[in-house]
Amino acid sequence: MTNRLFPERCDEGAVEYINGYPVPPVARMQPLRAARSMIRIFRDIEETSHVYDLFQAVSGKAYRQGFEQLSQTDYGRRILDGEVRIEELLSQRDWLASLPEGTVGHCYYKMVETKGFAVDGLLAAAKHAGIDVHAPTMFEAYRRYFIHFEVSHDLWHVLSGYDTDALGEICLLEVYRGQWPDIGLRLLMLMGTIGAMAERFDHRKNIRRAIREGYRHGQQADFILAADIERLLQLPLKQARAELNIKEPKIYRSIPYAVRRDLQGGGQTVQGQPEPVFEVGWT
Repeated sequence: MTNRLFPERCDEGAVEYINGYPVPPVARMQPLRAARSMIRIFRDIEETSHVYDLFQAVSGKAYRQGFEQLSQTDYGRRILDGEVRIEELLSQRDWLASLPEGTVGHCYYKMVETKGFAVDGLLAAAKHAGIDVHAPTMFEAYRRYFIHFEVSHDLWHVLSGYDTDALGEICLLEVYRGQWPDIGLRLLMLMGTIGAMAERFDHRKNIRRAIREGYRHGQQADFILAADIERLLQLPLKQARAELNIKEPKIYRSIPYAVRRDLQGGGQTVQGQPEPVFEVGWT
């Protein structure tokens, strides 16, 4: 598969610049590829590489919006220049475990340890979809943007308070979409919403409300992607949420855990009981 997000090279005349950084030309939509990816997602919701393939098929100007927002901040430019490497920070398990209880970093550590998640797993799934973060490219800043966005996904779960059950994943997609519009995010949200409401018709109203709540919270929050990750990891989770204006997902949390847990095959490694880390910082 060809990497359409940050290709190895392209014609100099096609290169565009955003705040001084070269970016690839906007790729054309690939409706047939998107349709195939959506079918694969329906068949195997746990396979993250299908999601990456969908984003490659429909990525366009919307994906650039996040890059542009990031490049307008001082810390964002440190990320794009490679001074901040989130994949290295979040791989320091011993350091994260040593942080005080209740800090963002320690909560993140407890979540990924319990669920068996790893930074390498996210990047491996991207590679399976043709996005090799180690391949040569003339768009280094765009590569750093992609890595920072993708690797921060599990951290966003902790910050937003959405667990990794299927409904939590859908709601987190809406937090993303509230931060910047993207057709790929909208397609995934619509697929997930239809599936969840059809599966638990008795809870359809609150499922729909919880998803809308995620979108509102994304709109209301500061631009999370540009947050100082080195400082953030050491803050108490409650303080970090307050600084970023991240609101409690009350409607999502009001839905019985057993309902959320069992939706669409259980989502990503959900437990028999609510994960305690997602209860931190709301009281």
